[in-house]
Amino acid sequence: MGWEALRCAVVGHAVDNRTGPQRRCRDCRARFLAPDGSATRVRHTLSCFLGRHRYQHTDTRDGHREYVCARCGHPLLFTVEGDPYAGSPTFSKRVRYLCGLTGHHVHVVGRRCGLTEYACGCGHPFLKKERGLSRIRHPAACVVAAHWIRYLETRGGYDEYLCGTCGHTFAFVSRRPARPARQASSRTKITPEAAISARASSAESSSRTVTVNGSPKNIRPLMLSMRAFTRT
Repeated sequence: MGWEALRCAVVGHAVDNRTGPQRRCRDCRARFLAPDGSATRVRHTLSCFLGRHRYQHTDTRDGHREYVCARCGHPLLFTVEGDPYAGSPTFSKRVRYLCGLTGHHVHVVGRRCGLTEYACGCGHPFLKKERGLSRIRHPAACVVAAHWIRYLETRGGYDEYLCGTCGHTFAFVSRRPARPARQASSRTKITPEAAISARASSAESSSRTVTVNGSPKNIRPLMLSMRAFTRT
């Protein structure tokens, strides 16, 4: 076992959104982050945790703006009304260490994937089975041994993964190609009402046509002349 593989076995695999879709660990080159539900252990990115995350805006949903770190995949959720970075497509932000010590004071964002989504005032989101939580702490297992994450869903060009221990989510540049937009059919969609109207029009047109010497002739002018004659 090489040094890189040993390090990843001890502290977890390295992730980096800057390299594009995450198919192999940045250090040991082992395949990871499988979409089949198997778990991958990912380490804490210390340059982000001790320095600054570099966030970029990715979505607006459920009354919140969502951001993702361009390196480690850490997400943020701020209410639209209380977003301190509104109008900034990219920005740098330090971790609020006090929340890590005392716990995150959270509010409910909504329900998705069968879980309740929460967000702290610092922007940190969580997905938990429990409902009605007001404070969420980081368990020691995740602080010391990092996160075991599994694939959750793909949204907005990112594959989302969830730590089943603490509810921490991560968003990595998707390895799945975007689905092409559906092209409008060249056939015109006909409603039942339109079809009935078309059949009625066709029937009316047929009733006004006779065949003379093998050629169809429109008898409408003759009918109009007869009506005018009978009225006089």
